[in-house]
Amino acid sequence: MKVYSPAEVAAILNIKQPTLRKYSIMLEERGYKIERNSQNHRYYTDKDIITLRRVITGKDSGITLDKVIDNVVNLGKDNTYTNDINNVEQPNNSDIQELKEVVYKQ
Repeated sequence: MKVYSPAEVAAILNIKQPTLRKYSIMLEERGYKIERNSQNHRYYTDKDIITLRRVITGKDSGITLDKVIDNVVNLGKDNTYTNDINNVEQPNNSDIQELKEVVYKQ
């Protein structure tokens, strides 16, 4: 699993690092888990980039940031389903497409 620094994520999403920090704090306050290293610095995965892209897209659509964050966190909770045959979580197809876009942009 590839991990990204805050600077890398800010560049990928074309936002400033303080904006990334603000969005990350708001997501964490609502229960979204962003991993941290031994120095307690955040590091991001492809899943986090997709989530942050959803925040940016929602914010740009005219919805308040608080409502966007609430919606994205709730969407994330419902974004996987359990495969009863082997009890493994399977990603949503839209997540796969977004991951492909992230990889392509890199």
